[in-house]
Amino acid sequence: MFYSLIPKKLRTMAPARRFVILGLLAAALLGAIFSVATSGARPTEAAPLNQAVSVRNFSYSPNAFTAHAGDQISVTVTNAGPSPHTFTISGVTDSGQIAPGTTKTVQFTVSQPGNLTFFCTIHGASVMSGQITVQAAAPAGSTAPPAPQPPAPSAPRPNQPAAPVMRPPQTGDAGLLPATTSQNG
Repeated sequence: MFYSLIPKKLRTMAPARRFVILGLLAAALLGAIFSVATSGARPTEAAPLNQAVSVRNFSYSPNAFTAHAGDQISVTVTNAGPSPHTFTISGVTDSGQIAPGTTKTVQFTVSQPGNLTFFCTIHGASVMSGQITVQAAAPAGSTAPPAPQPPAPSAPRPNQPAAPVMRPPQTGDAGLLPATTSQNG
């Protein structure tokens, strides 16, 4: 089936030469795919951070979450309690009154690292509040925090014996048991 897709000139050439040509074509194709996949093309705008928040019994759940400076944040607030509430960040956003059993969404962008307190204007921040921790903007193109680095190896202390040197396994070694050697002399 696929044999007919190969040009006749390629089908009739020596197998070794055909293998080399097909290998070069495959490498070029994979290189092009890899180049496109890692070209570093970044969207001009970060994807929004979508956060669901539930309100019940004079508390927000979750009552804390994290974002990065520059993130567009979309918070969907569902009032699951019997009283009306709001989701307000002074000078940033205000959902207005959210009736029991209803949902409202607020959207905003934070520009600087720091902490933002959200609260209910009906019941007051001392009764009902939460916090958004805004961290410094993530580096462009990163999708995950950098992996922790292993500790640097420490130099041996002057009176500390050097680590034992392991020899490669040899014929006659008994499975995983360490070989014993005798030193005569």
